[in-house]
Amino acid sequence: MAALVVTALVASLVTVVGLRQAPPAAAGNDGSLAFTLGAPDSVLYGDDIAVTLTAGNPTGPSDGYNLSWRVVLPVGVSFVSSPAGNPAVHTDSPAPGQTTLVFENTDDLQIGVTRTLDLTVRPSLATYPVGSTVQLEAGAYMSGDVRLIPDFDATGAHVDNGDTVAFATALATTRIEAIEITKVEPNAEAELLRGVHAEWTTYSLTVSNNHVNPTGSIVVDDYLPAGVEFLSCGSVDNTSATPVTNPSGAGTEEYPGSGPLGNGVVPTDPTGGPTAVCVQPDVVSTVSLAADAIAPGSAPGVYTHVRWDLTDDAGDPLFGRAMTPSEQVEIMYAAGIPLRENALFATPPGGLAEIANLDNNTGPLTRDEQQWENWAVASGIYHPGVADLATSDTDSEIVIAEDLSIHKTVDTGSFLQGTTPRWTLVIETGEYRSAASLVVTDTLPDGQCPLLASGDSENPSQPLTGECDNALVGAPAPTVAGVITDPDSVTENADGTYTIVWNSLRDLVPDDELVVAYSSHVRTDYQENFVADRPVVGGDSFVNTVAITGDTTPISWTDPVDPNPVDLDRAFELDTPDASAASMTSAVIVIDKSISVPTAPGVPLDCDTASWTSATPPTPDVSPWAYRPGDRVCYR
Repeated sequence: MAALVVTALVASLVTVVGLRQAPPAAAGNDGSLAFTLGAPDSVLYGDDIAVTLTAGNPTGPSDGYNLSWRVVLPVGVSFVSSPAGNPAVHTDSPAPGQTTLVFENTDDLQIGVTRTLDLTVRPSLATYPVGSTVQLEAGAYMSGDVRLIPDFDATGAHVDNGDTVAFATALATTRIEAIEITKVEPNAEAELLRGVHAEWTTYSLTVSNNHVNPTGSIVVDDYLPAGVEFLSCGSVDNTSATPVTNPSGAGTEEYPGSGPLGNGVVPTDPTGGPTAVCVQPDVVSTVSLAADAIAPGSAPGVYTHVRWDLTDDAGDPLFGRAMTPSEQVEIMYAAGIPLRENALFATPPGGLAEIANLDNNTGPLTRDEQQWENWAVASGIYHPGVADLATSDTDSEIVIAEDLSIHKTVDTGSFLQGTTPRWTLVIETGEYRSAASLVVTDTLPDGQCPLLASGDSENPSQPLTGECDNALVGAPAPTVAGVITDPDSVTENADGTYTIVWNSLRDLVPDDELVVAYSSHVRTDYQENFVADRPVVGGDSFVNTVAITGDTTPISWTDPVDPNPVDLDRAFELDTPDASAASMTSAVIVIDKSISVPTAPGVPLDCDTASWTSATPPTPDVSPWAYRPGDRVCYR
């Protein structure tokens, strides 16, 4: 963060009397100010509520100044803190028991700019028990004149007297819950390569209890959609017949040579914590459910229903007891995307034999870019023996099936002029298809240029700045699989972006990976028609996108008697796609302006030895330590 320090001395305060023009017409809540009030749908009993107010000035009609915010807290909710500092607090306003908070003049809001205000509020335990809701009201107000601040009266109510050019308000509601379940699947961009042998993943289910009272009889129900195979804790294959995906007609492998399910499958906590356990479920059954049967928004179809009663067996994490206040319990399991979807069993095998069982994988072939939503429900009895309130919570996680995927990352989330971010592209194939004729197209945003192993990446027909010549910059060169290799083509575009293409990459076999990396240089200026436009400054952001296409071919099997290979998946496909992106932002320059603390009456003020504050000094009617006409004032 950069800081600009300016010291000024004002010899005296004087009163200027003049004429003021009539104020403009009062503002309307006309939508010219974009505003949202963000609060979580639910929090645990005893938790604070984190609130985010967001105001934007997308199209004007004018720049906005002196952005101010107003928040109305209902009865029983108190202000805790805000990075913006302490607001003006108006109690019993606008009604008895309510509290109005006013944050004045926190930002300017020029056209195209968005600002946020974060704060934390605390619901009273007595006023908001489990099952209740907290409703917050908030608004944002901006002036069209740099010298005017939106007005609020002594009760915190907005006064629409012409000092406000635009405003907007919104409501948000948060439920108070006894328990919460959080479902996690770790793959980047929710993409999961198809495969149940080498491309499986780990799902984590964390049940969190409230911070005040116990919750007992905890049960977790998980619903895996038809395109996701439940592998539990690994090391098991309950397939009893030759799957329809295996044309050999022998054995229980998904396809010839695949090996059994569960080999090498060891679930690993995707949250990075040490507490997750993989426990044997109590129920595993394939079911057909109607829309919204699990929760509002759940799709109809076939699911593998898995249930864990976390209190009934000696190996369970809550055996024989209730969850204590603030306790968390995390369980996990493995799963993957098979060749074919699960269907209902003609005759269910009973017990837990539906774990890792391909006998019912007779549905349609799964395919690239399919989305599968996996649901989880935690239930229990809140405050057993006292409230005895049945309670539950729901969460879901979506995975997108992939045969060919690309993921982009950058080695830093922030940038400065002259720095050289390093971008990494990871290309992978799933278990069931190979990929050839790969074309990777990377779009580097305006304000940066790629650095090559040889040559300057700027348009050679235009004057060169030297910013894009790696012989001068000295960043790591581009690589493919760790070998220094320039892209096949690099094009500087008139809008300042670069189109970078790799089209001679090696073919990928199933379960393969290829890593491409390159460096870029953050330029001094954005470019327009190959000349400097405006400088790259604090608060800017870059989004770097990449896309890949490739021709994918299914794995196949050749019968020893018939030499014609049999495709085990969908036929050859041209231009299987995927895309990814990574973003960076620059630090915002902050001006820290302070005013000298008033001295006692009769004591001269020396700017060299003054004490400083960012708070507004008191007025003479409030404190003798106040400024009066004729006093010396120092600013820094």
